[in-house]
Amino acid sequence: MFSQLENREPEVRQITVVFCDLVGSTELSERLDPEDLRALIDAYRKACGAAVTRYEGQVANYAGDGLMAFFGWPRAHEDDAVRAVHAALAILSEVASIPGAVTLTSRVGICSGRVVVGQTSGPGGWMEAVGETPNIAARLQTLAAPNTLLVSGSTQRLASAAFEFQDLGFREVKGVTKPLRVYGALSAKHTATRFEAAHASSLTPLVGRSSELSLLLDRWQKSKEGDGQVVLLSGIPGVGKSRLVHELKSNIQNAPFFLLNYQCSPYHSQSAFFPLIEQIELAAQLNSGDSDPDKFAKLKGYLSGLSNDPAASAAVISRLLSISIEDQSGLSALTPQQIKNGR
Repeated sequence: MFSQLENREPEVRQITVVFCDLVGSTELSERLDPEDLRALIDAYRKACGAAVTRYEGQVANYAGDGLMAFFGWPRAHEDDAVRAVHAALAILSEVASIPGAVTLTSRVGICSGRVVVGQTSGPGGWMEAVGETPNIAARLQTLAAPNTLLVSGSTQRLASAAFEFQDLGFREVKGVTKPLRVYGALSAKHTATRFEAAHASSLTPLVGRSSELSLLLDRWQKSKEGDGQVVLLSGIPGVGKSRLVHELKSNIQNAPFFLLNYQCSPYHSQSAFFPLIEQIELAAQLNSGDSDPDKFAKLKGYLSGLSNDPAASAAVISRLLSISIEDQSGLSALTPQQIKNGR
C-alpha cells in the first residue's frame, strides 16, 4: 500500500494532505464477526490505497480505520491539490460499493499548505508531516458528514477550476484559533478542455503569435473549400499550444462546424477509451451526480437525433460509460462481438 522511502531527510514542502475515515466502525465491530470485519477493513484499505496510487499520491500511514495520504511528497506535481480531490471522490464512491454484509461509508478532509515532511525513524517507518496542514485536514474529516468531502480554503483555491465546490461558510475547528472557511467538494467540472478549465476568467491579449494563427485560419479556409487539412501543433510545455487552438476556435465560433475534442488525461492512463468517454459525457451533459436511469435518459435523448434506434444505441454505449440499465432488450439481438464493436 505504500512504498518504502530510504534516507529521506525531513524537508519543508508545499503538499496536500488527505485524511479518510470509515464511518461507524465501532458499530460495525459490534454487529460483525471479527473475521468478517477484518475482511471489510482490508477491502476498505485496498480501495483507499488504490485511489491514492491511481492519482500518484502517497499513503503516509494507516491508523485503525483511518488513512492519511500526501500529494506533493515525495513526488510533486503541478496539480497535486486536484489529484488529491480526485482521489478523495474516488474513495467515497468505491468504498460505498465494496460488497459485503453491510454498506460501508467513509468521509474525507483535505488541506493544502506548507509542512515539514519526512519518514519516521526506525525500520519501515511511516511518513509524517508536521505543521498546521495535517491537523486541519484531520479536523475537517471529523466535521464531514458520511460520504462527503470537506476541503480547506487553500485547497479550494488550487482546485476550483477543476471541481464544483459548495461554500459552507466559516466553521469552528478544534485546535485552530480562528474559524476556517470550509468547502464541500461536489463533483468534477465538465469542461471542453483543461485549458478552458484553468482559464475560466478573462485572458490577456495574444501576443507574438499572429503568423501561427494566420496559418491555422488559412488551413481552416482550405478545409471549408473542400481541401482536407491536417495540422500538427507541437512545442515544449507552456509555449502556448492550447492558447493558439483556443484563439482559432474563437475566430471561427460563428461558422457552422461540429467540434470533436479529445484529450488524454494523466489521471486515466489505464483507460484507453477515456477521451471518447469524456467526449460522450460532455456532449450528452452527463453529470457525476446523476443516477444511472437519469444518465441513460440523457444519453438516449442526445442520440435521438443521431440514430434511427436511440434506445438500442444508448444501451450499447451505456456499457462503455459503465451505466447500469435494467432494460437489456436493446442488446438482445446483438452478439458479444457486436456489442464490443459498438454495433
